[in-house]
Amino acid sequence: MIYKKLHGYKYKLMVTEKFKFPKLAYISCSNDYLCLKDGLLTISEGYMWDGASGPTWDDKTNMTGSLVHDALYQILREGEFQGKKFVREYADEVLRDMCIAASKNKFLAKIRYNTWFWMVRKFAKRSSTPKQKPRGQIVEVKP
Repeated sequence: MIYKKLHGYKYKLMVTEKFKFPKLAYISCSNDYLCLKDGLLTISEGYMWDGASGPTWDDKTNMTGSLVHDALYQILREGEFQGKKFVREYADEVLRDMCIAASKNKFLAKIRYNTWFWMVRKFAKRSSTPKQKPRGQIVEVKP
């Protein structure tokens, strides 16, 4: 029996989603749930993420932004963007911009999400740093 320990996830994507990011067109990578090719980020059904973090809360204005941000940060943690320092800042900008775009009250959204953006820029670097076994500990149990 082989199983993977998971922790910290709150949401599981039920339908594959695709997002176009021309600034990332020169990067290609993929894993079981994420594929980035020619600037098209595909997040497959079954992908899990933890939603909003920091000085905010989960709501309909930040679900898509947090999904994309978590996916890009996961790719960063897996070392796919080595030597491409702007990618973390770009991922943070994408988060902010997607959340503002999804909000009805743009004035309040700019205040909320610019604050969130500042907090992510200041405190989330560790979440984007490549790690060994970034998707969790793989455990094998032999009968």
